[in-house]
Amino acid sequence: MNVFHFPARRMTAVTLSLTLLLCGCGSSSAGKSESLATSVLSPFGDSTPDPTGGDAERPSIEEELLGSSDFTPSATAAPAAQDSEFKPAAGDVGDFERYGIPCVLAVNEDFTCPAIIEKDFSQPSKGTLTVIQYDVKPVSEDMIEFGAKNGADFNGYEMRVATTQIDFLDRDTDGKNVSIWRLTSDYYDVEAPENGVWHKDHLDRDFLEYKVNYQGREQSVYFWIRSGWTGYDAYCEYKEDAIYFVPAGYDGVVRGFINPSMTEKDLRKNHPDGDVLLFRLN
Repeated sequence: MNVFHFPARRMTAVTLSLTLLLCGCGSSSAGKSESLATSVLSPFGDSTPDPTGGDAERPSIEEELLGSSDFTPSATAAPAAQDSEFKPAAGDVGDFERYGIPCVLAVNEDFTCPAIIEKDFSQPSKGTLTVIQYDVKPVSEDMIEFGAKNGADFNGYEMRVATTQIDFLDRDTDGKNVSIWRLTSDYYDVEAPENGVWHKDHLDRDFLEYKVNYQGREQSVYFWIRSGWTGYDAYCEYKEDAIYFVPAGYDGVVRGFINPSMTEKDLRKNHPDGDVLLFRLN
């Protein structure tokens, strides 16, 4: 497990399926690591947050993923999905139902997100978490070319994007590092993302590929993320776009956050109310 220390200003997060994120929310925490953040920790380049509402001027998710449009799709086709003896996942009883794991998050509703203070792990904190938008759309021709460039066949796929924001107003976090724990899971098989493989795309950004059993065969799900922290006086905000490419109709992707102070993080064994905040992308 890798732990990353993120200043609140000028920072985007490294993609991980299960990641502890630490954000220094006071102005005193921003500084020396900023140049390192842009060159090493930012998978989507320099996306400096703009407190005046500059998000509206940022490239769309598609534009940001594509980068330069002047590329030629790979001449080597992505390997075809292999036949599988597994039953289709969609509509089947999955791990989340089998173990009673809740998916409580809904679009445009506020939830209390547990967090901890990195400088004193005995001190709890909390933020207000909102899934502010969820989009499902067919994969465009440009994105199919983008997939081919990176060894993925997006024909017959959908792009699903969950945009989440967490606001921290607790003055106890001012000048300290707030820790949150992000999670990508699968409704039918909680171990699927953990058994996935990390790749680099054509712009040297990390993305995750993991396998699911759907429509009678093994198929791939692909995951990118763009995220960042914004720091103000006695206030900080985390925002992410969790970007998935899934076989059309697949309803098993789960994204969310769990209490970082939980010692048992296997959701099959431990999923207490209020400590597990998950959104099913169905």
